[in-house]
Amino acid sequence: MDITFKYGLDNADLAQVTRLLQGSYWVPGITLPDAEKMWANSAVVVSVYDGETQIGCCRAISDTVRFAYVMDVFIADAYRGRGIGQRMLKFLLAAPELATVYHKVLLTRDAHKFYEKSGFKLFSRPGDIYEIRTENPYANQ
Repeated sequence: MDITFKYGLDNADLAQVTRLLQGSYWVPGITLPDAEKMWANSAVVVSVYDGETQIGCCRAISDTVRFAYVMDVFIADAYRGRGIGQRMLKFLLAAPELATVYHKVLLTRDAHKFYEKSGFKLFSRPGDIYEIRTENPYANQ
């Protein structure tokens, strides 16, 4: 394996990002135009490559001062369980754009232990979170 981590939209193979995310539970069936828009509107984008093939991705949306939302953390199935996801997440959290951010959050339904290894904890004030939720166009596809 020749694993490398890269910052920036220019280093993302967005067609491959789309294929990777289509295997996720949160955006199955995501389209390339939507993935392009999502990545373009992110403060930090990380791509993981094995040689010339992108095998993972993650990103954060942020005001780059006080708040960042980590999302779309994904490693191809064949590469899971090798510590690559942990290294990718640490690479994301070390981005200069997030250096002063003191509140980083994420949502997950099934990877709690994975994120806890990087210092994430259950939200300290769950009663303070509110949302407006509409139908996810990618759910149940």
